[in-house]
Amino acid sequence: TVAADYTLPVTITGKQDILLAKALGEDSGTDGAYSAKTARASIVPNLQFEHQMSQFSFNVRNCGSYAITLKGLSLNTINKGTLTVAGDSQGLVALTGDANKADIEVSTTEQPLVKVDKLGSDNFTAIGQPIMVFSENAYTVILYLWQTGMEANKVRKVTVPVTITNSEEDLIDAGYQAGDTPGALKGYAYEIKVTVYS
Repeated sequence: TVAADYTLPVTITGKQDILLAKALGEDSGTDGAYSAKTARASIVPNLQFEHQMSQFSFNVRNCGSYAITLKGLSLNTINKGTLTVAGDSQGLVALTGDANKADIEVSTTEQPLVKVDKLGSDNFTAIGQPIMVFSENAYTVILYLWQTGMEANKVRKVTVPVTITNSEEDLIDAGYQAGDTPGALKGYAYEIKVTVYS
């Protein structure tokens, strides 16, 4: 075992995934860890990999009166944390506070959003590529919008708060109790849908 946790600072951009592997059961040796000692004993461990981040994809639709152009989309979230790779509390932990937050870019590609019927279920436009982020309770989606009549070089910045809830089945599957509110779960994928009204 290690005398103290061994940690690494982590800064995420949304483009990388972080996995942590642990030796399972008897493969971990008598001291509870796969180490040089167990390697000398020719123990080849079975490793259990665990995702340390959550995945988000974004879809937007326009249910307003006019065509709108989406000029960009970002997610404001904590982007700094620590990864404990050895010790008692192995895993990835996000740091808290505004100083550890950043706007993670999802897309800067201009996409026209034509007016659609809000009753339709398949009328969302996929924006950018999915991103990987720290697991948190709340996030802020930032939309940069342009509408006919605005100056060509102007955009309207719109912020949308997002709170994560999970099904009871997913909570139990992830090791929580029904009614717990852990926010986004590590290793789970979430789809955020935003409806814009001009």
